[in-house]
Amino acid sequence: MRDREELPRREREILVALVRQFIETGAAVGSKTLAEKLAEALSSATIRNVMVNLESLGYLSQPHISAGRVPTERAYRYYVDRMVSTSRLAPATQAYIHQRLQAESGAMEHMMSSASQVLSEVSHNVGLALAPAFEEKVLEYIKFVLLPDRRILVVIVSKPDLVESKVVHMEESLLQQELERTAEFLNAEFRGWSLGTIRMEVFKRMEEEKILADRLLNNVATLFMWSASAAEAPGFLFVDGTAKILDHVEFDDIRKIKALLDDSLAKGLAQPE
Repeated sequence: MRDREELPRREREILVALVRQFIETGAAVGSKTLAEKLAEALSSATIRNVMVNLESLGYLSQPHISAGRVPTERAYRYYVDRMVSTSRLAPATQAYIHQRLQAESGAMEHMMSSASQVLSEVSHNVGLALAPAFEEKVLEYIKFVLLPDRRILVVIVSKPDLVESKVVHMEESLLQQELERTAEFLNAEFRGWSLGTIRMEVFKRMEEEKILADRLLNNVATLFMWSASAAEAPGFLFVDGTAKILDHVEFDDIRKIKALLDDSLAKGLAQPE
C-alpha cells in the first residue's frame, strides 16, 4: 500500500470527484457520471481504466459487477489528508466557535458538552468531543478543603481552564493547615506538569530520598491515590447531534438505519466479562 505516496494528477482528480459524488448521493459512481463532473474532458473508457487501477491500489471497490465503484476507507483517508485538511473555516464560523466555547470555560463537563454541540452544528453531523484522561491533564491550580468524617474535597484546575472536583475519603484525619501546605507544595513544584507525571514524580522522590515518614510527601501521595483508577480509563466521550445521521443519503434505506441501531444497541447492552 502506498498511503504516503502521492497519486498522479489524473488519478487524484478522479478519486476526489468520485468520493465527493458518493458522499452527495450515497450510490456507486460510474465512469459516465464522472465524465460529467471532471474539469478535464476524458472518455468513459479512460476513466474506467483509471478506476480499475485505483481499485487495484485499494482506493475503490465494486459492490456488483455491473455497478460503479464506491470509495474504501483508504480513499476517505486520502481525501481527508490531502483535500480537507488544507481548507479553513470561514471567519464567521471561527468567531462563532470561539464565542460559544469561551462562554463555557469552567467546569469540564460543560466545556466538553458545548464542544460536541458546536461541532455538530458547524459540521451538520454528529459531534464528538473526548475529554482528556486524568494522566494527560496539565495542572494549573489545586486546592484541598477539609470536610467532616475524614473527607477532603479536591478541586483541580487544569489547562485550558477546566475545573473538576472530587471527594476523597481518608483513612486518617488531617488538619486544614496540612491540606493548605500540601496544596502550596503542589502548586509551587508542579504547576504546568501533567497530573500523571506529578503522581509518578512524588512516588519517585519518596523512594529515592528514603523519606517515607515525611508528612508532607505522604499527604501528597495519599491525596493523589484517588487518581489511580481514573488513570486506567480514557476520558469521557461527549456526543451530540446523532439524529443528523438520518439527514445523509446513505440512510434513505430504512434497512440501513435498522442495521445501525441494532449494532449500536448490541454494543451498548453488552456486559464485560
